[in-house]
Amino acid sequence: VAEATYLQTAPHRACDTACVRERGLKKKVTAVLWAADAALQDKCLEKSEAIRTAEQVNNALRKKIQEYDRVVLAALPAIKKSSEAWTRTVEELRRENERLLRERDAEHRRQRGEDEVRDR
Repeated sequence: VAEATYLQTAPHRACDTACVRERGLKKKVTAVLWAADAALQDKCLEKSEAIRTAEQVNNALRKKIQEYDRVVLAALPAIKKSSEAWTRTVEELRRENERLLRERDAEHRRQRGEDEVRDR
């Protein structure tokens, strides 16, 4: 009787063993899938963080550029006035130089005239 019971339950035991193996395999596959999913989520988070950081840097640079533009635009009138003042100064110096050259030439002519009178 025991042997008959054993033989009758053998297919069930084989099926139970296969089911246990299949459940173990399913658990392993599920664990691998969960690990892969977690790794992908980590990569996505890293990329999202990198994108966020790049956006923050970009925004900071934009603000600096805008600030620089405001400073430059605010300084333009002063730069223009300074440039105009230098232009006036250069023009005044040029006129003064021309006047001095004319005076020198006149002095040379006067001296030559005196020398010619003396020589006669």
